Amino acid sequence: MIFNLDTIYENIHLTDIPKGYERNSIETAINQIKTLGLEEGLLQLYPQGIYTEEMLKLLLFHKNNFTVVSIESKDSRTKLRFETIKYKAIVSIELEMSDRGNKYRQLSLGFGFGNPIKLHSYEDTNMHWSDPFMEKIEHIYRIIRAGIE
Repeated sequence: MIFNLDTIYENIHLTDIPKGYERNSIETAINQIKTLGLEEGLLQLYPQGIYTEEMLKLLLFHKNNFTVVSIESKDSRTKLRFETIKYKAIVSIELEMSDRGNKYRQLSLGFGFGNPIKLHSYEDTNMHWSDPFMEKIEHIYRIIRAGIE
């Protein structure tokens, strides 16, 4: 399955939504992403925390930048936070791989400010989706490398 904005919403079942979230909070986020035009030129979508009990973030990767959409759902209210970062702001990029035992990919993006952003194929989803997330992380690595050069 390809993850895009429509398939994320269509394929999320009530049991898949992180604890404390409501289905309409994800729909609100997707609608706002479309309204802001962030779907245009989208090269990769990474739904961090989907199918887990972690805070849900949608990372949207474009040619020269990426946007982190943080979704908070509390007391039937949705709070969205959009942060767009240019690839040129990245000072280090590290891809870690393991193909034995618990196979995984981890991508760490370091900046001259704040904490690094980490994507981890095994921790960011459940075990059923870790293999597709490994592929996504490798694709994101290639997108960022091309955007930095």
